[in-house]
Amino acid sequence: MYLALAAFLIAGGVLVTIAARGAADLPSTTDASLQALKASFRGMYSGPNPWYLEQDLTKNADLIQTILKYADSSPYARESLSSHLIADLDRFSSRFAPGTQIDEEILSKRPWMSGEEPWYGLTVDAYLLLEMASSERSPAFTKQVLQHVHAAHQSLVYFMISDEKATRPPDAPQPPKRSPHCPPMHYGSTPGAEFAWCCEQFMVESYTSGAFQDLPEAQGVISDYGQWRQGALKKRGMDKWLPVGCAAVTMEYAKKLADALPEATDE
Repeated sequence: MYLALAAFLIAGGVLVTIAARGAADLPSTTDASLQALKASFRGMYSGPNPWYLEQDLTKNADLIQTILKYADSSPYARESLSSHLIADLDRFSSRFAPGTQIDEEILSKRPWMSGEEPWYGLTVDAYLLLEMASSERSPAFTKQVLQHVHAAHQSLVYFMISDEKATRPPDAPQPPKRSPHCPPMHYGSTPGAEFAWCCEQFMVESYTSGAFQDLPEAQGVISDYGQWRQGALKKRGMDKWLPVGCAAVTMEYAKKLADALPEATDE
């Protein structure tokens, strides 16, 4: 049921390139469903672990299926929705790319009104893209989607670190130095963990289904991830979900998987 990504669709034996060239126009009914899904979606804001995220996806199953049904209606529809979602991720990734200067007014804004958060709706974008990739099973499409989701995650971590520095009182003690695997976990950081949860489900499903069995390098990455994940769950006494503190490691494996997948060809 989960995720897989890229930039190519097969239609009548012809590969159709999906480029992140701006938000493609969607039918009004599909766009309305997408906006309603984002407005209803709370994910891990509702609680501290992925159980709440799964519950939210279940609650919104009808909206999700309506959107994915549109994507399955034609190659053009699939390309239009993919381009629209990728463009949404890219707007955030470009605006808050690591190393860029972030407007102090944005960093100091409190509280965020629902729908005004810079990261609003990005988990929905990632989830839908990965669902499309899972059904498409195109290595090139999977590669592209993972690259865009990983870039959005990196920008979100950078935003959160910048936000933490900007809002820390001048006389507050310096926080302990963090491991790169443990980005700041405070208000607004949960979308990063939600990205990781989506990628986790995708990689686990891909391994169990043998989606990349004909691509040894990619299969090796998800096999390594499966072993690491099993050890991480056992170490923490868990059997279903990785804790949010493991998000960065999961996203590292998502990047490794993207790097291991082949580029699209014209053949």
